[in-house]
Amino acid sequence: MDRTARQAGRRPGAWALVALAALMAAGCGAAGAAAPPVHHHQAAAPRSAARAPSRWFSVSQSRHRAALTLIAGYNGANSGFNYDGYAHGQMVVSVPAGYTVTVTLKNEGSLPHSAAVVAGAPTSTTLAFAGAAAPSQNVSTGLAIGQSAAFHFTPTKPGTFYIVCLVPGHEQLGMWLKFVVTAGGVPSFRD
Repeated sequence: MDRTARQAGRRPGAWALVALAALMAAGCGAAGAAAPPVHHHQAAAPRSAARAPSRWFSVSQSRHRAALTLIAGYNGANSGFNYDGYAHGQMVVSVPAGYTVTVTLKNEGSLPHSAAVVAGAPTSTTLAFAGAAAPSQNVSTGLAIGQSAAFHFTPTKPGTFYIVCLVPGHEQLGMWLKFVVTAGGVPSFRD
Protein backbone atom coordinates (compact mmCIF):
# COMPACT_ATOMS: atom_id res chain seq x y z
CA MET A 1 0.00 0.00 0.00
CA ASP A 2 1.46 3.33 -0.93
CA ARG A 3 1.76 6.27 1.38
CA THR A 4 -1.18 8.24 -0.14
CA ALA A 5 -3.51 5.28 0.26
CA ARG A 6 -2.46 4.77 3.88
CA GLN A 7 -3.02 8.48 4.68
CA ALA A 8 -6.40 8.39 2.94
CA GLY A 9 -7.28 5.34 5.01
CA ARG A 10 -6.40 7.16 8.23
CA ARG A 11 -8.25 10.34 7.43
CA PRO A 12 -11.76 8.96 7.85
CA GLY A 13 -10.82 7.61 11.31
CA ALA A 14 -9.19 10.89 12.32
CA TRP A 15 -12.15 12.86 11.06
CA ALA A 16 -14.48 10.54 12.92
CA LEU A 17 -12.59 11.21 16.17
CA VAL A 18 -12.69 14.96 15.55
CA ALA A 19 -16.42 14.77 14.75
CA LEU A 20 -17.08 12.64 17.85
CA ALA A 21 -15.17 15.12 20.04
CA ALA A 22 -17.12 18.02 18.51
CA LEU A 23 -20.44 16.26 19.13
CA MET A 24 -19.48 15.53 22.72
CA ALA A 25 -18.47 19.16 23.29
CA ALA A 26 -21.71 20.36 21.71
CA GLY A 27 -23.67 17.94 23.84
CA CYS A 28 -22.01 19.24 27.00
CA GLY A 29 -22.72 22.79 25.94
CA ALA A 30 -26.32 21.96 25.19
CA ALA A 31 -26.77 20.29 28.55
CA GLY A 32 -25.19 23.26 30.27
CA ALA A 33 -27.34 25.70 28.33
CA ALA A 34 -30.50 23.81 29.25
CA ALA A 35 -29.75 23.99 32.97
CA PRO A 36 -31.70 26.68 34.83
CA PRO A 37 -29.75 29.82 35.64
CA VAL A 38 -28.43 30.23 39.15
CA HIS A 39 -29.50 33.46 40.85
CA HIS A 40 -27.39 34.97 43.60
CA HIS A 41 -28.09 37.96 45.80
CA GLN A 42 -25.50 40.40 44.51
CA ALA A 43 -24.73 43.98 45.42
CA ALA A 44 -26.07 46.35 42.82
CA ALA A 45 -24.80 49.65 41.55
CA PRO A 46 -25.93 52.78 43.41
CA ARG A 47 -29.41 53.84 42.45
CA SER A 48 -31.61 56.78 43.22
CA ALA A 49 -35.35 56.69 43.60
CA ALA A 50 -35.67 58.85 40.49
CA ARG A 51 -33.82 56.30 38.33
CA ALA A 52 -34.72 52.82 39.59
CA PRO A 53 -36.42 51.92 42.86
CA SER A 54 -35.01 49.11 44.94
CA ARG A 55 -37.19 46.20 45.94
CA TRP A 56 -36.74 47.47 49.51
CA PHE A 57 -36.99 51.23 48.98
CA SER A 58 -39.62 53.30 47.23
CA VAL A 59 -40.27 57.02 47.02
CA SER A 60 -43.08 59.42 46.17
CA GLN A 61 -41.28 62.68 45.46
CA SER A 62 -44.52 64.58 44.90
CA ARG A 63 -45.79 63.57 48.36
CA HIS A 64 -42.39 63.76 50.06
CA ARG A 65 -42.65 60.17 51.29
CA ALA A 66 -40.20 57.29 51.40
CA ALA A 67 -40.86 53.65 52.31
CA LEU A 68 -38.21 51.19 53.41
CA THR A 69 -38.79 47.47 53.92
CA LEU A 70 -36.30 45.74 56.17
CA ILE A 71 -36.19 41.94 56.15
CA ALA A 72 -34.32 40.95 59.31
CA GLY A 73 -32.28 37.79 58.80
CA TYR A 74 -32.94 37.92 55.03
CA ASN A 75 -30.26 35.36 54.18
CA GLY A 76 -27.13 33.83 55.67
CA ALA A 77 -25.09 37.01 55.17
CA ASN A 78 -23.29 38.03 58.37
CA SER A 79 -24.55 34.85 60.07
CA GLY A 80 -28.14 36.09 59.67
CA PHE A 81 -27.52 39.39 61.48
CA ASN A 82 -28.58 41.56 58.55
CA TYR A 83 -31.34 43.64 57.02
CA ASP A 84 -32.14 42.72 53.40
CA GLY A 85 -28.82 40.85 53.29
CA TYR A 86 -26.79 43.94 54.29
CA ALA A 87 -24.78 44.47 57.49
CA HIS A 88 -22.00 46.70 58.86
CA GLY A 89 -23.39 49.80 57.09
CA GLN A 90 -23.26 48.31 53.57
CA MET A 91 -26.69 49.75 52.72
CA VAL A 92 -27.09 53.53 52.79
CA VAL A 93 -30.51 55.15 52.61
CA SER A 94 -30.61 58.92 52.07
CA VAL A 95 -33.73 61.02 52.56
CA PRO A 96 -34.14 64.81 52.56
CA ALA A 97 -35.24 66.41 55.83
CA GLY A 98 -39.02 66.83 55.93
CA TYR A 99 -39.85 63.58 54.13
CA THR A 100 -42.19 61.19 55.93
CA VAL A 101 -40.43 57.84 56.21
CA THR A 102 -42.25 54.54 56.74
CA VAL A 103 -40.13 51.57 57.78
CA THR A 104 -41.64 48.09 57.70
CA LEU A 105 -39.69 45.45 59.58
CA LYS A 106 -40.26 41.77 58.81
CA ASN A 107 -38.43 39.20 60.91
CA GLU A 108 -37.43 36.24 58.73
CA GLY A 109 -34.43 35.41 60.92
CA SER A 110 -33.98 32.63 63.43
CA LEU A 111 -33.86 35.03 66.41
CA PRO A 112 -35.92 38.03 67.56
CA HIS A 113 -34.92 41.30 65.85
CA SER A 114 -35.86 44.97 66.01
CA ALA A 115 -35.11 48.15 64.06
CA ALA A 116 -34.50 51.67 65.35
CA VAL A 117 -33.04 54.84 63.87
CA VAL A 118 -30.40 56.00 66.34
CA ALA A 119 -28.12 59.02 66.64
CA GLY A 120 -24.40 59.06 67.33
CA ALA A 121 -22.99 55.65 66.46
CA PRO A 122 -24.27 52.20 65.43
CA THR A 123 -23.93 51.07 69.06
CA SER A 124 -26.13 53.92 70.36
CA THR A 125 -29.56 53.26 71.85
CA THR A 126 -30.72 56.89 71.59
CA LEU A 127 -33.55 57.29 69.07
CA ALA A 128 -32.75 59.96 66.49
CA PHE A 129 -36.42 60.81 65.86
CA ALA A 130 -39.60 60.32 67.87
CA GLY A 131 -41.31 57.03 67.03
CA ALA A 132 -38.41 55.72 64.93
CA ALA A 133 -38.39 52.13 66.25
CA ALA A 134 -40.14 48.77 65.93
CA PRO A 135 -41.46 47.06 67.86
CA SER A 136 -42.46 50.25 69.64
CA GLN A 137 -43.21 48.43 72.93
CA ASN A 138 -39.77 46.95 73.58
CA VAL A 139 -37.05 47.25 70.95
CA SER A 140 -34.56 45.34 73.10
CA THR A 141 -36.84 42.27 73.06
CA GLY A 142 -37.48 42.49 69.32
CA LEU A 143 -40.09 40.94 67.06
CA ALA A 144 -40.67 37.22 67.26
CA ILE A 145 -39.76 35.10 64.25
CA GLY A 146 -42.29 35.63 61.45
CA GLN A 147 -43.73 38.87 62.85
CA SER A 148 -43.88 42.28 61.17
CA ALA A 149 -44.21 45.83 62.45
CA ALA A 150 -44.01 49.32 60.96
CA PHE A 151 -43.09 52.77 62.17
CA HIS A 152 -43.30 56.28 60.71
CA PHE A 153 -41.22 59.36 61.39
CA THR A 154 -40.20 62.63 59.80
CA PRO A 155 -36.51 63.51 60.04
CA THR A 156 -36.09 67.20 60.76
CA LYS A 157 -32.33 67.65 60.87
CA PRO A 158 -29.61 66.68 58.39
CA GLY A 159 -26.97 64.25 59.54
CA THR A 160 -25.79 60.65 59.51
CA PHE A 161 -27.82 58.23 61.60
CA TYR A 162 -28.02 54.45 61.82
CA ILE A 163 -30.74 51.83 61.56
CA VAL A 164 -29.82 49.20 64.14
CA CYS A 165 -31.19 46.10 65.78
CA LEU A 166 -31.44 46.92 69.48
CA VAL A 167 -31.74 43.32 70.64
CA PRO A 168 -28.67 43.14 72.92
CA GLY A 169 -25.49 42.27 71.02
CA HIS A 170 -26.98 42.40 67.52
CA GLU A 171 -25.67 45.84 66.56
CA GLN A 172 -22.19 44.83 67.80
CA LEU A 173 -22.40 41.85 65.43
CA GLY A 174 -22.95 44.28 62.54
CA MET A 175 -26.74 44.43 62.26
CA TRP A 176 -26.86 48.08 61.25
CA LEU A 177 -27.28 50.28 58.16
CA LYS A 178 -26.58 53.95 57.44
CA PHE A 179 -29.46 56.41 57.29
CA VAL A 180 -28.47 59.83 55.96
CA VAL A 181 -30.74 62.86 56.18
CA THR A 182 -29.83 65.51 53.61
CA ALA A 183 -30.73 69.20 53.46
CA GLY A 184 -32.32 68.70 50.04
CA GLY A 185 -32.11 66.63 46.89
CA VAL A 186 -33.62 63.30 45.99
CA PRO A 187 -34.01 60.22 48.22
CA SER A 188 -31.63 57.44 47.29
CA PHE A 189 -30.59 53.92 48.13
CA ARG A 190 -27.13 52.50 47.57
CA ASP A 191 -25.31 49.38 48.50
